[in-house]
Amino acid sequence: MIWRVNSRTSKRLWAHSKDLKKHHLLRHLLVLVVSIGAAILLSRLGVFESLISQSKGLRLLEMFVAGFFYTSVLTVGPAAVAILEIAEHNSMWAIAAIGALGSVIADSLLFILVKKEIAPELPANKVFKNPAMKFLSPIIGFLIIASPLPDELGLAFLGISGTRNWKFLAVSYLANFTGIFLLIGVVHSLV
Repeated sequence: MIWRVNSRTSKRLWAHSKDLKKHHLLRHLLVLVVSIGAAILLSRLGVFESLISQSKGLRLLEMFVAGFFYTSVLTVGPAAVAILEIAEHNSMWAIAAIGALGSVIADSLLFILVKKEIAPELPANKVFKNPAMKFLSPIIGFLIIASPLPDELGLAFLGISGTRNWKFLAVSYLANFTGIFLLIGVVHSLV
């Protein structure tokens, strides 16, 4: 009799736990959707372009700000234009180095959200327990972040795979440096 009560209780707790996980995941996805909506609105209002243009004359600050906004799919357009304008009068090495610092700050904010709040609740998390995936995840994340694809995709990949913070910082910096450097290099070679 006691076993049945405990079994029923554990089944109820298990069902309640699953409901809580769904609730938390939905809440985090809602926050993400609202954040994306706010970013789209701010982008359409020209807030990002204004922030980048406000830093004119302060070369290091404008490189940092352009790099900060270079990370998101919503702000990459204006940031890429700003980076290319800055590159007309500055070293592409300096722009990539300082812009990558700005990108790491922006990526870190998103990475923390993905790793701490969203990743533990996703069923895909089990895939990344595989040793081969643990090894490949930083490489794939690097390639996604360095590519024209949105950083959010690479960050989600790294966050779900459980990449450690120090490894994330190294991957993010190197990938963003490479991406910014290649952007400038390719455009300069075409012009």
